[in-house]
Amino acid sequence: GLLYSIERKDISKLDETKKYGVSAFYDLVTFDAHLSKYEGINRELYQAYQEYQDTLAAGEVDSYYQTAYTNHELYQYTIETTVAYQGNGLVSFLQTSHWYMGGVANKDYNGYVISLSTGEFMTLPQLTDADAGTLLGDLRAIALCCAQNNGYDLSLIHI
Repeated sequence: GLLYSIERKDISKLDETKKYGVSAFYDLVTFDAHLSKYEGINRELYQAYQEYQDTLAAGEVDSYYQTAYTNHELYQYTIETTVAYQGNGLVSFLQTSHWYMGGVANKDYNGYVISLSTGEFMTLPQLTDADAGTLLGDLRAIALCCAQNNGYDLSLIHI
């Protein structure tokens, strides 16, 4: 069988044209349940899905639907997951979150890497063989450089 799967958990409620309403889904990654090394990661991935469900309860979709339909809008709270990399004993997933409920829209990205040999999340220091403190300092410097290059007031940035 497959080592992992990505299943779309969809509670969307759209009008007959599929243009208005609420698009709400979560792509849940699940590893082979027959392999005990993946029990912990499956629990953690499912817990993240449950947090999504708690944020947007199915009952709330109905109330959002009415507003979206009346306003001729498509509200969104979706988390789409794709495989970003697979090789060298690792698999990496990219989650793209879209949130729009009228007005301001938000788009976020979350990535995670899992060791296929241990079934555990990999940290950035593990992936780079770098010291965590040095890595943190380097990332801060990069972030500040990007902010400065984009015209941000560095005195307002705290990282």
